[in-house]
Amino acid sequence: MKKPSAASLPLPILDLRGKTILGIDPAIATIGYGAICDQTVLDYGVIVTPASSPVYQRLKQIHDDVCELCEALKPDFVAIEMPFLLEKTPMLAKCCGP
Repeated sequence: MKKPSAASLPLPILDLRGKTILGIDPAIATIGYGAICDQTVLDYGVIVTPASSPVYQRLKQIHDDVCELCEALKPDFVAIEMPFLLEKTPMLAKCCGP
């Protein structure tokens, strides 16, 4: 008997009523975020890191700011957009590796 693939398995149904969801659009320079609960927007904005700072400092700032958001909003779920690399973004490719 053939084992079903993960793609063919049904997805679980999540009850998101009353749940806080934090969405993050990751980047190295400007990170977008938004938080909702039911149909109410709780917070949104951007985290901006200085272009003149070394990458490690920018990553530390992103970490600290996202931790601060999580402490303030206490999200039940966090959704992070999957980053993609283009030929026009060689710096990002260098940071993320092959």
